[in-house]
Amino acid sequence: MTVGAIGATHRPQLDLSVTGRGGRTAPVRRIVRYPYSLGPLHEGAAGFVTAPLQSASGGAYGGERIAGIVRAGEAARICVETTAATVVHAARDGPGAVQSMTLDARSESILAYLPRLQILFPGSRFSQEIRVGIDATSLVMVRDGFLAHVPQGSSGTFAAYRNDVALFGPDGSLILRDRSATHGSAMAAPVAGVNGPFAAFGSLYVFAFCEALADRGLHLSVVDLLGAEKGIYCGASPLRGGAGFVVRIAARDGGLLEAALDAAAAHILERIVLEHFDGSR
Repeated sequence: MTVGAIGATHRPQLDLSVTGRGGRTAPVRRIVRYPYSLGPLHEGAAGFVTAPLQSASGGAYGGERIAGIVRAGEAARICVETTAATVVHAARDGPGAVQSMTLDARSESILAYLPRLQILFPGSRFSQEIRVGIDATSLVMVRDGFLAHVPQGSSGTFAAYRNDVALFGPDGSLILRDRSATHGSAMAAPVAGVNGPFAAFGSLYVFAFCEALADRGLHLSVVDLLGAEKGIYCGASPLRGGAGFVVRIAARDGGLLEAALDAAAAHILERIVLEHFDGSR
């Protein structure tokens, strides 16, 4: 499928395309506009390149509409990582920040989009839309996470956080949609059993039609990996249509969540993707 079939909601400030060439990954298109800043692509093991993405604006602000497109051409392998967490500033009774990202992976490619946490300041509103397109032999990994933070001398909590992740198949049809929303007042309410001791929350999606990934033991291996970690609660489940799996993680603080997401992503890329995904080709 093509990015056009998924569609970008806004004019992108990031437009990055790579393709596979002779067992390596090479850039094809690179357009970067404010507030994004993209460092040099670093080549690593197994044909992967890492694209370090950061914001030059100091965070996300009310009324901003930020968009990006990343395309992985045939046999490409790319990991897009943000270099730091994103501070979401107060919307001040206006519209919140909206960030949309379109991820398109072609034949036998692997695309990992692994941003750091969104740190929600009091009064902030943040909406994230992620559109993913895969074909029969590609794989996309998506990371998402947030926590609320009240700076010293401030009070209150964030206004709203919304996340919308949609997966489209080779023919452009919608396979699944995962939407969530919460408000700071609801999370801060003294209701037993809502959050317990946890303050930071994240997800790791693995989208692929690879038969090996449909094996339930693979996603449960991530739970086994993190299960002994203190201050962490996690679970995993397969996605509909044999389209991969999702891991959910709750942590006592942002540092623990970042570490857990890092460990889970590394486990999947190194032990699952490279062994099982490659082996199924």
